[in-house]
Amino acid sequence: MGKKITIFGNGEIGSAIGKILAGKGFEVYFWDREPGKVTPNMTLEQMAKASDFVFLCVPSWVLRDALEQIKAFLKSGTVLVSLAKGMENTGKTVDEIIRETVPNNFVLMSGPMLAEEISQGALGFAVLASQAGADAVKAKELFIGTNVHTEISEDVRTVAFAGVLKNVYALVIGIVSGLGYGDNLKGYLVSKIWAEWEYLTELLGLNRAVLASTAGVGDFIATSFSGYSKNHELGEKLAKGDVTGLMSEGLSSLPGLVGAVSSKTETLPRYLLNLKKIVIDKESAKEVFKLSPQE
Repeated sequence: MGKKITIFGNGEIGSAIGKILAGKGFEVYFWDREPGKVTPNMTLEQMAKASDFVFLCVPSWVLRDALEQIKAFLKSGTVLVSLAKGMENTGKTVDEIIRETVPNNFVLMSGPMLAEEISQGALGFAVLASQAGADAVKAKELFIGTNVHTEISEDVRTVAFAGVLKNVYALVIGIVSGLGYGDNLKGYLVSKIWAEWEYLTELLGLNRAVLASTAGVGDFIATSFSGYSKNHELGEKLAKGDVTGLMSEGLSSLPGLVGAVSSKTETLPRYLLNLKKIVIDKESAKEVFKLSPQE
C-alpha cells in the first residue's frame, strides 16, 4: 500500500517536496493557511488521520502553532518531518519545540535544498536527523530515486543548531554583498565564520563533524551565495537599512542565538556581535563592517 503524506505549509519548499513525493506515486495532501493552497474537500483532521508522514514545511516562528493545530489529529505511528531551520526567542531549537508539543517521533530534514532548484529537478541534499533511527530510515526511503539525496544522523541537537547557525551567519554574507564588497572578502569571511563556529561548537557542546558537513557548512554556503536565499536578500537589505515587511529564519533566530551564547559567555564572538549591533541595536551596517586598509 502506498504511503500517504500531508504537507503542512504549501509554500515554496512545501510545494517542492510535495511535487517530488507525488512524483513517486505517493498520495500527497496539502494544508496551508491560504485556502487556495489546500487539497480540496479534505479537512486537516482527515489528512492527518490518513497520513503516515506529516512534513512540517513552515518556518520556526510558526512551528509551535502548526503543531498545536495538528496534534489532536495525529496517529501514534505518524512520523513528523520538520524542515524548519530556526530557533525561538526563548533559545529553544526546533527539536525542543516539537518534543514539548507532540508525543510523535520526528525527523529533522536539513541541508542545501533551495526550493526553487529542487522543484526544477536540480539536485538537493539533506540530513535526516532522528534519535529513532527507524524513522529516519523510513523518511530516507521516501526520497530514493529522486533528486533529493539524503543521509542519516542521530545527532539531532547539532543538526538543529546547524540550521540556526547557517541562516544567521548567511546574513553576514548578504550584508557585505549589499555594502558592495567583493568575493575576496566573502571568501575571507567564510573562513572566519567557520573559525567562529568551531568556537561555538565547544561553547554549546555541538558536534564539529556534523557542522562541517552537509547540514552545516554545505547549507551555509548554499544559503549565503544563492540568489534564491531569503537570508542573503535580507542581509543585503540590512546593509541598506531597509527590512520592511521581510522575515527570515536568520533574522528570527538571531535573538535566541544571542541569548543562548550569552548564557555561556560574557563576550559574543565577532560576527555574531556584529549582527547583534545591526539587527538588535540598530547600528549602521556600513559602520559595523567598515574596514581599514590594513584589514
